[in-house]
Amino acid sequence: METPRELPQVDIDARSATVDDVQRIALDISRTLNLGSIPAASLSSVLENDYSVKVWYEDLGTNGSAASAFGEFGYGIVMHRLQPPWRRNFSFGHELFHLITRDSISPQEAATDSDLHERAEKLAERFAGMLLLPVDALGPEFDARRRRGRVTYTDAVEMARRFGVSTEALLWGLVSCGRITADDARKALADPAFRKRDRMSMSSHWWQPPSMPERFVRLALLAYQKGKMSRGRLAEYLEVSLLNLPDTLAEYGLEMTEDLEDDVFPA
Repeated sequence: METPRELPQVDIDARSATVDDVQRIALDISRTLNLGSIPAASLSSVLENDYSVKVWYEDLGTNGSAASAFGEFGYGIVMHRLQPPWRRNFSFGHELFHLITRDSISPQEAATDSDLHERAEKLAERFAGMLLLPVDALGPEFDARRRRGRVTYTDAVEMARRFGVSTEALLWGLVSCGRITADDARKALADPAFRKRDRMSMSSHWWQPPSMPERFVRLALLAYQKGKMSRGRLAEYLEVSLLNLPDTLAEYGLEMTEDLEDDVFPA
């Protein structure tokens, strides 16, 4: 198994950072993490598999969308599993900002300085939007959908689902890259026809993740298969009964395999 990489650290002054600063950081991080032109499609997988960020999905109720932490255990993110997928994508970007700026924006200081906290949260929101909607991909995508000088509401909704963001985030991203005006965005968001098209597309893209990180489950199963833990301990780790253990593993595309040595490559 490859040694997980350390998340890059970004030097930023939260009190004086500009929009251009955040844009530069988002671009650099996207390139460093190799997120591609549709970052939402790979962000959570890259964080978990390449940087060993432990991601847990819980019903957070009204206690926020997500939270992140770091320490001797490494990096961790708790995500609200009942929120829409596009909201979770945005939360991943938001929490990533906090993790990559932890040396510049002290969580302890932000917890006691309301102005710093508010400023850091605004920067994290802006970073998430810029990370998920890269200008060099968003603009050309919009232009390619233009017909007779116009892009339809349906096209805009499809773009939002493709980039894995809310339609509101998509519209303001288009404003930022100069494809529509702020008035255009506000008009669409206030138009019942646009909202209807948005709602109609949601069900086919809505999914809820299992509560435990896939990587955690895979490693626990591997430990069992190698004889390092009992079946009962595996069930305990996965917080299920022995009876439900096979079904729980199946949710992750895994199964109970007792012998890993039955097939080998020829010498």
